[in-house]
Amino acid sequence: PLSDGEGLKERTIKLITSVGDTDGSGTAGEKSDIMGDDLTDDAPLSSSDYGSFNSQTKELTFAEDKAGSSVYIYYLSKKGTDIDGDGCEDPLDDAILGVVEGSFYNPDGSIANQITDAKRVAVTEYWKQGENIQSTRQEAYINK
Repeated sequence: PLSDGEGLKERTIKLITSVGDTDGSGTAGEKSDIMGDDLTDDAPLSSSDYGSFNSQTKELTFAEDKAGSSVYIYYLSKKGTDIDGDGCEDPLDDAILGVVEGSFYNPDGSIANQITDAKRVAVTEYWKQGENIQSTRQEAYINK
């Protein structure tokens, strides 16, 4: 979500990897496969929180009422069997789990609860390498 003081102009983000079939429907890349949390409302996101998702371009558009919300987005590649016995299929060994965080900031550096001209976006990716979990994190601060 971006704003130049005239209200919401754009509410689309682009995921950096493909979305797998996380809801078990048999079809990967649907908006119902995208999981996340609305940190502002302290509630999980559902497919009704997304206006649309284009699996080809990986562009995710949020519903208008999410303007100004800070969110975490989780996306998984294809899942395999339930390895740890928790009742959920686990990502395959070659899967990458990505966590996207975003927050708007006030000029003093504090986190804003509304759309401002400054935001921080961070992407953390996790993957299995041998028996270890590896990760990398990228952060960007953007001023409009």
